[in-house]
Amino acid sequence: MVFLSAPLWLRNRITDRYWRVQEVLKHARHFRGRKNRCYRLAVRAVTRAFVQCTRARSLKKRNLRTLWINRITAASQEHGLKYPAFILNLIKCQVGLALHRDPQGMCRCDTSILLMGNWLRKERGTVHRGPVVEQEALLHSCI
Repeated sequence: MVFLSAPLWLRNRITDRYWRVQEVLKHARHFRGRKNRCYRLAVRAVTRAFVQCTRARSLKKRNLRTLWINRITAASQEHGLKYPAFILNLIKCQVGLALHRDPQGMCRCDTSILLMGNWLRKERGTVHRGPVVEQEALLHSCI
């Protein structure tokens, strides 16, 4: 067997257990106290950190969706619409809203989305519960 580098040769010579321990300690390097040096403590800390990380990802999605709904609600109420009626009318008009990953970008586009929804309702003759805006509203810039 030919090894092209010293680390690959060394990896072949040392047991797999060593590399498993090093992998755990690599994830625990930034922890405080003995958790970043002692394997027994590091395993518990790393496992706990991974579990919390997984849970935090779903919480982040939930929080962003709540923030998104709150911002759309506030913008739609400025135009005299409630959120459920606004979403229902967008569905009737076959307009989809993308859940933005960037909350700051969401703020700039709320008003233009509402104005576009009002214009589409006017054009297609669907039921609406808000002010009718002229076609020029589509030219409203998101930036």
